Amino acid sequence: MKILTVNHKKSTFILFILHSLISWHLVALFLSPVGFAQTVDNRLYRADLLLRLGIRQHQTAQFAAALVSLQEALQLYQQHKNAIGEANTLGILGKIYFTLGQYGQAIGHYQPTFRRCN
Repeated sequence: MKILTVNHKKSTFILFILHSLISWHLVALFLSPVGFAQTVDNRLYRADLLLRLGIRQHQTAQFAAALVSLQEALQLYQQHKNAIGEANTLGILGKIYFTLGQYGQAIGHYQPTFRRCN
């Protein structure tokens, strides 16, 4: 017999909402007329490519490789103080951790994403 507390249900619901919002944000990102890597800066270009690679790796269930690619992209975005790239990368990292069932890690990546969006 499975007993769920109200807090567990509430936290599961909140995680589901966060996961859904990030998913829709990523769809909007790829439908945007502004393409990736339109900057002259090679490091930012590399960050954009790593972000796209990490997304593709996530889509093909290569989670360990995706985490490596996205962590490197995140570092590059942070060095450039690129808030949009950083928020996108954090959101995808959160989505991967959510997929892996590591909900604490997922929340840890989703929270700064939403702070950057406000």
